Amino acid sequence: MIRNILKLQQLVPPHKTMVELGGASQPLFLTQPRSKIEVYNDERGEVANLCLMLRGAATMQQLSDYLYGRPNSQGGEVSSAIIRAARFFENCQAALRQCKDTPLSYGERFDRCFHGTMDYYLPVIERWHNVGVENKPWDDLIHRYDSSQTCFVIHRDTAAVDDHELLRKLQTVRGRVQVCGPNLQVLHDLPEGWSGTAYGGMVAADPLKRGDPAQVVWTNYSISR
Repeated sequence: MIRNILKLQQLVPPHKTMVELGGASQPLFLTQPRSKIEVYNDERGEVANLCLMLRGAATMQQLSDYLYGRPNSQGGEVSSAIIRAARFFENCQAALRQCKDTPLSYGERFDRCFHGTMDYYLPVIERWHNVGVENKPWDDLIHRYDSSQTCFVIHRDTAAVDDHELLRKLQTVRGRVQVCGPNLQVLHDLPEGWSGTAYGGMVAADPLKRGDPAQVVWTNYSISR
């Protein structure tokens, strides 16, 4: 997963504003160099849930217990919110360990911190600092942030109900667009001027053939090969 994300990072065009529309691209979001303006659509509520779990001493302790396989110090069953926060934190941590652009790498910071203290969570908290975390329909975000200096990013594991409408809207924006994921049928309906590039997964001789299992990034800008 991270290997593919690092490949995708190289395909991100120059921009001032990055807007993640679908809430599924946090590894790409976290591993790229900071943009002047960063907007993440937390449609699944993962960022909000993690922040909520870290806000209280009791929930932070439960989160630490769960992450490191210790018995729940608060007693009782571990809540679904704690489990969600732990999984999201681990995804963020795995992404940040790939960052090499800090004097002391995120990986070293994680390794130097004592598990269960706030210091251990700080690299993730700091990376999300100053990111505009939204929970809005994608059309609201496109209307608010679209410009020639914007890069819109969306990842899709499966086709969503409104994908056709979203793709039609993305064809009209002034900004750059990167749509990533499996080689879904819906993506082949994009017009001329868009191009697809295989970046991971099972790449066959013709990775852009309909139904091929390749992972593909579709863009409305040219990519140097």
